Amino acid sequence: MQDVKVCGGPEVKDGSVVSLLYRVATSEQDLLEGRCLETNYSPDVPITVVVADDQLLRGVYETLLGMRAGGSVRRAYVPSKLAFGDRSAGDLPASTDLWLELCVSRVSDPELP
Repeated sequence: MQDVKVCGGPEVKDGSVVSLLYRVATSEQDLLEGRCLETNYSPDVPITVVVADDQLLRGVYETLLGMRAGGSVRRAYVPSKLAFGDRSAGDLPASTDLWLELCVSRVSDPELP
């Protein structure tokens, strides 16, 4: 993992509700050059997820933990065993390693009022 930008907002923990932008590619070079399998990198389309091991791919879960709100950006290599493993996913063949870039804009604790 590599922190590209670190902000000072609330920290992502297990159970946090997070708004984020993401990019996914099959190589670091593709990620850096914008050749992504999937992306929502636009200020208009963040997704909101619950950071829970049983809700996300293990590699995404581990990448999010410790990030901070406010626009923090982290890149990570995710080996296939922490992604889809020996399963295929859409056009993605089984045993494919992934490269992620995640940008966290908001973090909230669902247990707080």
